[in-house]
This record gives sequence, structure tokens and C-alpha cells, in this order.
Amino acid sequence: MKDKRDDPPRSEVWVRELLENMRFSQRPTPKFSGGTCSEYWEFKRVFQRHVGVAQIPDTLKLETLLAAYAGPAKDALRGCLQIQDPKAGYKEALDILEKRHGNKHTYVCQLIKKALRGPTVRLSDAKGLQQFSDELGNCVRNLKVLGELRQIDTYESISTLAERFKGKMRDDYVDKAHKYKRKWGKLPGIEWMLEFTMDMVEKAEEVTKGRGQEEPSRIYADSRQSSSRKKLMGLVTSGIKTNREMDDECCSLCLGDHLLQMCRTFLSMSTGKRTSLVREQRRCYACLGRNHRIT
Repeated sequence: MKDKRDDPPRSEVWVRELLENMRFSQRPTPKFSGGTCSEYWEFKRVFQRHVGVAQIPDTLKLETLLAAYAGPAKDALRGCLQIQDPKAGYKEALDILEKRHGNKHTYVCQLIKKALRGPTVRLSDAKGLQQFSDELGNCVRNLKVLGELRQIDTYESISTLAERFKGKMRDDYVDKAHKYKRKWGKLPGIEWMLEFTMDMVEKAEEVTKGRGQEEPSRIYADSRQSSSRKKLMGLVTSGIKTNREMDDECCSLCLGDHLLQMCRTFLSMSTGKRTSLVREQRRCYACLGRNHRIT
């Protein structure tokens, strides 16, 4: 049997509780007014971190939750104050908010939708590329916490993300994804895609920094030389890309073992999107080859 003399004095317990309450009063309290499902889950995480784990009475937790919430379930939360057991009242309030705002399926869909949709990105747009990487990273991290990463770790989702890559970034993606497939015998997953975008952010920052250090006269001279070379070579026959040799090995759109003209993803695209892709990859409009072009 435990000796009561081992228990701390009541005055010592009271002092600890007082100090904890004082520290708690200085913590920033999150607010939620009944917005989107994503906003609720963010509120839920922050509230749990700042209030839920605090060593304070459940009555104070419930009162803090009521003060932090300003949504349509406010009256239902007030009713929890009437429950005699403070612990049961706090739990009931959390359950009410979960049922009203915490639909997990809706939250997962919102995370994926925000990550997949957006403008195109290029290496020359370091700011836009950073935002793309941040949104994808936020999506991946939250889905892993929820145990729902498989919802975005699909061929369709990765293809949708890859369609937003333009210019040199698209070439780098095709090249690295192809090497990954040859090494591992399968297409890369969503976490590989996130790592690729983070690498591209660093590369974009280096490119931007390098441009800022160039002298204006050097930039002007390089642009004139580049313009002269284009005139000599001709715009029609200058469409050879570094990854054209991969056409015979895999599709440049989905990396499947077929030609672009046999790709289901390509064939399911609208005429406008197919035309834009052919133009971007500098392919022939007649046979989809890379060495020449028929306009």
C-alpha cells in the first residue's frame, strides 16, 4: 500500500496548478468561426496543442473552447456546460464539433484539390514554384497523419501534377522519372514527386541568384548572340530536345511503355490541350515526332 507521506503536500499541488494556469493564460488561443473543413482541422490541431494537453481543469478547457468557437454549433456547446461531470462535458463538446465540422472525407478531398489545381510552374518562377512545393508538402504531411496518403499517391494525381510543369522543369521531370523507372521498375510515387519539387525550388533559387549577379551588358550580349544563332538555325528546325531519344523507350507524358500517340492520357485530352502539348514539346503535328515539324 502506498504511504500517504509519499504524496506531495496539498499546498505544493495547489502551487503547481496555479503556475500552470498562469502559463496557460499567456498562450495564444486559436479561433474558429465555422469555416471550411480544412480550417477546422487546423483549429483542432492547434487547440489540442495549446489547450488539450495543458494540465488544467476540464472546466477551463471547456470554457476556453466555447470562447474560441463562434460557429453555428455555439448553443450546443453551451449546453455542455450543464453536464455535471466536467470531463464528460468537455468530451461531448469536442464530439459535437467533430460531427459538425470534421468530416474526414471532405477534408482529404480539399487537401488533394488544393494540391492538384493551380497555375503552371517553371524554373524561372521561383516564387510560384515555392508555393507549389509548399502546398504539395502540406497535403502529403496531413494525409500521412490521417493515414490517407494513398488517396493522392496514384498515377492520375502524379500525372496531373506533372502537367503543370513547363519548359526546362518538364524536361528535368521526364528525365529523372524515366531514370527512376529504369532503376526500380515502377513509376515514382507522390513522395518522390515532393522531393523533386523541393530540389527544383533550390535550383530555381540558384538560377535567380545567378541572374542577379550578371552584368547588364553581359545579359544584353548573350541575348544578341542567342538571337543570331536562332536566325541562322531557323525556328522550324531548332526543336530538338535533349530527351528526344527517350521517345522510343517510353511516353513523354505518362512514362508508360508506349509512344505518345498511343497514350490513353494523351488521347483523352481535349484538342486544345493536345495541341498545346505538341507545340510545347516541339513535335511534328502530323506524326508527333521530334526531329522535324509540320505546321
